[in-house]
Amino acid sequence: LRDPTRQVLAITAVAGNVELPLAVKNALLSVERAGPYRPPVYVGAAGPLLCELETADQIHGADGMGDLGTLGEPTLAPTPGHGADTLARYAGEGDGEVVLLTLGP
Repeated sequence: LRDPTRQVLAITAVAGNVELPLAVKNALLSVERAGPYRPPVYVGAAGPLLCELETADQIHGADGMGDLGTLGEPTLAPTPGHGADTLARYAGEGDGEVVLLTLGP
């Protein structure tokens, strides 16, 4: 988020390493702490498309952030709309290149 050569258009949070509500919370907290530029955070899928959700609490901790325990609650809220719709919209807009960076599941 701090790289001046890149523009993050949106962040979509999905269940994977943690369940969806915690993934959304962590995305919002990360955006708040990253600096003045705050891209919108959209809520995405609550689970995998083809299998059962298996979280990674044993690796990433109960909070999904290594059990830091000091993160508090976000002051930002998710942007209305679904993450998948947002990705589709950006993919179909404009004539420039959009790079999808996936982290997590």
